[in-house]
Amino acid sequence: MPAAKRALEAARAYDVSADVASVFAPALVLHREAYHPLEISQRLAEALPDGRLLRLAGPSGVFFFEDAAVDALLDFLTAEPGSALRQSA
Repeated sequence: MPAAKRALEAARAYDVSADVASVFAPALVLHREAYHPLEISQRLAEALPDGRLLRLAGPSGVFFFEDAAVDALLDFLTAEPGSALRQSA
């Protein structure tokens, strides 16, 4: 079995749900429409003390190579604490 496949399978089996509440930094959860169920990303963002969900259009699992995702990441990284994020279409 290729190493990448083994790594993905290991990550899938690793549950950190009990540790999510101990993340004290603001967290941006990126969700790509049609990539996996929205409910998973919503639950993660809600469980994080300062979690925010950003839904991105499209089926690609690659988040970081388009203008909307880059703009959203820059907004998140430079935003005042507690400010709202714009949603990408």
